[in-house]
Amino acid sequence: AVSYANGGVVETIAEGTGYLVDEKEGVDGLVGKVKSIIDSPAEQYKAMCAAGRQHVLEHFSVDSMADGYEAVYAKILGI
Repeated sequence: AVSYANGGVVETIAEGTGYLVDEKEGVDGLVGKVKSIIDSPAEQYKAMCAAGRQHVLEHFSVDSMADGYEAVYAKILGI
């Protein structure tokens, strides 16, 4: 994954799962990162994809999101 480093995407693209680009780099920065993915060895690309999927499953699945909300509510309620 390649994106500007803004908003929620900063949480979804973790180190080793893709690239975050500063907006100051503009489209050229995005294109450069996409090219680096295209030029990477197949095994490195597969590892990045697997790491990205694992990160999203661990942090953004229905179960993990529900657990996170429950923890916040418990903290707010003091239980």
